Amino acid sequence: MKFGPSDFAQRMKVWLARNFRAFGAAGAALFVPIFFWFVGWLLVGDKLLLVRWGAFAAPWLAMLALLAAGLFVLGRVLWRALLALAVALLILIPALPRFNPIRWLSSAPPGDLRVLTFNTSTMNSDFDAIAKLIVRERADIVLLQQISDLTALKAQISRTPGHFGYFSFPEHTADMAILSRFPLLQSQTFGERVTSVATIGKCQIRLWDLHAPHGQFAIENQEQFFIAAAAALDDEKLALIVTGDLNSTEFNSAQAPLRAELRDAYAEAGSGFGSTFPSRVRRFGMLGPLFRIDHVFFRGLEPASAWVVSDNAGSDHLPVLVTFKFRPICG
Repeated sequence: MKFGPSDFAQRMKVWLARNFRAFGAAGAALFVPIFFWFVGWLLVGDKLLLVRWGAFAAPWLAMLALLAAGLFVLGRVLWRALLALAVALLILIPALPRFNPIRWLSSAPPGDLRVLTFNTSTMNSDFDAIAKLIVRERADIVLLQQISDLTALKAQISRTPGHFGYFSFPEHTADMAILSRFPLLQSQTFGERVTSVATIGKCQIRLWDLHAPHGQFAIENQEQFFIAAAAALDDEKLALIVTGDLNSTEFNSAQAPLRAELRDAYAEAGSGFGSTFPSRVRRFGMLGPLFRIDHVFFRGLEPASAWVVSDNAGSDHLPVLVTFKFRPICG
């Protein structure tokens, strides 16, 4: 007895008809927790622990909501399918422009100023790999967090063929540092916030390198960090580039004070989710990074392109590189 494609289709149709209630129940089991998280996210933001964790993984919750919508369609509950689809799209609103095929296919020229931010990881002493990454990416300005030995890294950069000569603040061993091809002025450290002014041609740019506290369990320190970081920008007249490991995603409300002052370079010039953590150094990063917690913000400039560098150079984070349109303005 032959079994052809039409027979398979008929049997599948019968099987779906018999099990439509199971599909509807599975969709409900998947979607109900997401729906209650979504309501909490809208109402209280990062105030509740489980809501905060959900916001950290919001894109993946949106993907699960889309799966639930498909199950509802198979379960013949179309109004629930539409609700699940609406919730998924509302979650993804900040990221939707980055999935525009026109942006993916764009061949716009890169900018003149290349800015790299990278949490190198305190446990990472592979300075050769870090130095090669910085030199290969031809970064004009590098903002680093959790450096295990700044002196050793600078020495390795100077031995790497094709390297730029960098000014740095601080000069010697530090947990955070700004490296710049351009002279650095007015440099200061405020705990986990480091700032300098880079003089480029006719212009000056205020640089901020940030490393925010973790906020997975207690949010108060992280909230205060972002409030203080935003307050430091209030009276700033210079163009701004603010980068770093913020230990939070664009979906976490704790970032709101900073986002009210600045624009997100990856959101405007990048493609896809732009996840940077964890890298394959961590076990649950073996399939690829899951969260975008490393950010580049700006004001008074225009980003041309932004992407996540695939080389982790031994760190559990991936670097982010942004190019800015700069030369026509500042020479």
